[in-house]
Amino acid sequence: MVAAAYTLATRVHSMRVDRDRPMYYINDGVYSSFNCLLYDHASVTPIPLKGADGPLYKSSIWGPTCDSLDQVAEDCLLPMLKVNDWLVFEGMGAYTLAAASNFNGFPATVVHHVASVEKWAQLKKICPGCVSRDE
Repeated sequence: MVAAAYTLATRVHSMRVDRDRPMYYINDGVYSSFNCLLYDHASVTPIPLKGADGPLYKSSIWGPTCDSLDQVAEDCLLPMLKVNDWLVFEGMGAYTLAAASNFNGFPATVVHHVASVEKWAQLKKICPGCVSRDE
């Protein structure tokens, strides 16, 4: 069994500030990659792709649906982000995508497989017939 299978990158598509507390809305939520929050009572830590320069603000992160359950993180310390900034979530679970749905018309998460040159070489060595492309 694999507990931490991948790193997820999400994009901030909108935001608002309520009482000096930023609320970020991202392109993924509890009905897709973050269903581990509902089913497994997991917690996630958002990491800004650009780093954390400047002051940090108590922030909340929300998925794309209008459902009040679609909260990804609450009271996390983040720098002031902008629309189109990226947040990374490491150690995402192996079965989160398998239980994803198209709730509220939002499509399932698009997956792009990325590996370092070293990891790619290890994969080819372990399972040469499994690796179809050499990029």
